[in-house]
Amino acid sequence: DEGPYKRVKKFSVNGTILLEEYKSYFVSDQAEGNKPFLKHIDNNGFVSYHAPRASGKSTRMLQLVKQLENGVHMIDGYKKFECFYVDFQFVKVDNGDDAFWRSLGAAFPKQNTLPVQITNETTFCQAFRKDQPEHTDRWIRPVVLIFDEFDIMIPPEASIARTSCLKIIRGIRNNRSNFVIESIIVVGTFGVVMINQDNPSLSPFNTTENLGGNNFRKSQVEDLFGQFSSARRIDLDPRIIEDIYSRTNGCVKHAGLVCLCGRAIDEDLKGYSGASISFESWQSFAVTKLQEKVMNHRTFEMLVKNLESKEMEEAVTLLQMRFLANPEPVS
Repeated sequence: DEGPYKRVKKFSVNGTILLEEYKSYFVSDQAEGNKPFLKHIDNNGFVSYHAPRASGKSTRMLQLVKQLENGVHMIDGYKKFECFYVDFQFVKVDNGDDAFWRSLGAAFPKQNTLPVQITNETTFCQAFRKDQPEHTDRWIRPVVLIFDEFDIMIPPEASIARTSCLKIIRGIRNNRSNFVIESIIVVGTFGVVMINQDNPSLSPFNTTENLGGNNFRKSQVEDLFGQFSSARRIDLDPRIIEDIYSRTNGCVKHAGLVCLCGRAIDEDLKGYSGASISFESWQSFAVTKLQEKVMNHRTFEMLVKNLESKEMEEAVTLLQMRFLANPEPVS
């Protein structure tokens, strides 16, 4: 970058990386991994997408928005979409349906461009209907809605908002020819797979349209650390990347943990290793400093806190007594 200061990229281990922040972080291209979403959108799918916390769900969805708005090849040709990415962390879900719909309308990006301001179930439907004469010039492209942090709708106190929201989504799905909405994607932790109205038979999401966390492939981990090595002008022993790949959860890589390893190398190991980092120095570092980094990682602390709670006592006992204590398969 031009100017007196050069931007220094770094690893992000928590939080969404916005598109305008790509110059500040090492980012993996998710275009290949987003193909299942494109397939479902092409089939007018209403999709629930679940993945662990700090695994890059929101960053992936913002990359998907960019793909869709720039244009993608679909079965019936090249198409550009208009996307609305809504973060449900800014939506009130525990104070009835009126507060829910008003806060949802306020959380919509580009809300001033909607033909109708969203304040309730009726205005939400009116905003995206095809058969409104005044909407003819507004909706030129098909619309994709992405509702992130949707697992905020799971707790009992959100039941009124949840029932109202899912009822409308199901109504749009069953009458999609009347709406400009091509697809709706809800995003969250595993709970979104089972999220339903009080009547489970009325869920707007089919089990065939559940997508699980598709985190880093080996090539993506290699690309991230390739970016890092180039930016810092250091040589990483390739076995270090192999080891990080194997440490971060089997064959499906947890993005937050991969980047946590990268940040640990950048902050604590790089300065002691000169222009190259050997596998031996990494091994020594991994069993000392890296363990401390993981233990102090916010997502890890939340996991431990949840496992220590009273509600998890029976599940933890089952895990310890039946699975961890038994090397044989458990039936």
